[in-house]
Amino acid sequence: MRVLIVDDDPTVLRIHSMMLEHLGCTVVGTADFDEALAKCSDVDLVLTDVRLGAGRDGVALAEAIRAVDGDVPIVGVTGAQPDRNDVFDHIELKPVRLAAFEGLVARFSS
Repeated sequence: MRVLIVDDDPTVLRIHSMMLEHLGCTVVGTADFDEALAKCSDVDLVLTDVRLGAGRDGVALAEAIRAVDGDVPIVGVTGAQPDRNDVFDHIELKPVRLAAFEGLVARFSS
């Protein structure tokens, strides 16, 4: 499974990548909104921080991804419930545990 992780915190990005790689996933990570949008059509799952920096958030990213690829599952990752969650297939609260990633991989695997 190819997973795109989008998070503006490099530590979170690294830890989430390591956990998903441990589960056998191929991970593409970025903190950049535009780079994420460019890479979203080549993945099986998108995990995005709901509160990205630089004036763009995970909700806007999810909406933009839906316009490019309406079929890719999108999981919003956040420290608190987002104001909007209708654009996400699932919300996962931080800190994300390995067992939660196992469940997401199982749920969204083809």
